[in-house]
Amino acid sequence: GTRRVDHGGRGTAVRVNLRPYQHRDRDAVRATFRKHKRVLLAGACGMGKTTIAADMFLRMRARGLRGLFLVDRDELIRQGSDRFSGIPHGIIKAGYPETRSLPLQVASIQTLVRREIPPADFVIVDEAHISAAPSYVKVLDRYPNAWVLGITATPARMSGAPLSSVYQHLVLGATERELIELGHLVDPVIYGPPQGAPSPDGLRTKDGDWGGGEDRVLIGDAVQHWLALGRGRRTAIYTASCAHSVTVAE
Repeated sequence: GTRRVDHGGRGTAVRVNLRPYQHRDRDAVRATFRKHKRVLLAGACGMGKTTIAADMFLRMRARGLRGLFLVDRDELIRQGSDRFSGIPHGIIKAGYPETRSLPLQVASIQTLVRREIPPADFVIVDEAHISAAPSYVKVLDRYPNAWVLGITATPARMSGAPLSSVYQHLVLGATERELIELGHLVDPVIYGPPQGAPSPDGLRTKDGDWGGGEDRVLIGDAVQHWLALGRGRRTAIYTASCAHSVTVAE
């Protein structure tokens, strides 16, 4: 994360503490920027892609350049702002006062696509797997000379199509296995159905997820398996839709 460092009478400066693998992945991105203006950084959830982006922004800021951090949803505005705590930044989002004079702007794509864009030399795109959407393309096209860094754990569109229409080069960052071996992620224990059990083969999918009206389909006894394996543990259950989630909860 970012932190302020006291320099006595010279005031304070903001620094980003990077882990060794983050240094490596940041340097790989910087090397790629020497050849390409639009770079996609893919890495496991929890590797600190936003931390790497913050470090790169501070380096560009030291050269007098301006930055823009693009996000998709309301909660990501708050998360993005928190990640850049210690770095003076403004927020471009309906309901927030604008301070466009600051060197970094955290912007909602839904708001920015309808407003005048702020100047930026370095654009960071969070959740970059959705950055081929028309709203993102429209905004990025208005920054033809900026360096653009997309960050994501899944470097493909929801349909599985590549992102080569937006980015020129892919940098592969830390993997789940590397982070597990370094002690930054928990090594998961995975349980699956026994051989010969009913399978979801034949159920319809949409963009790689279950969908298409299977709200009432439930294979296996989820309650009994949870009681046997997860009782007393905080649990997340992923379902096919909002309606399906209500059915499972009941």
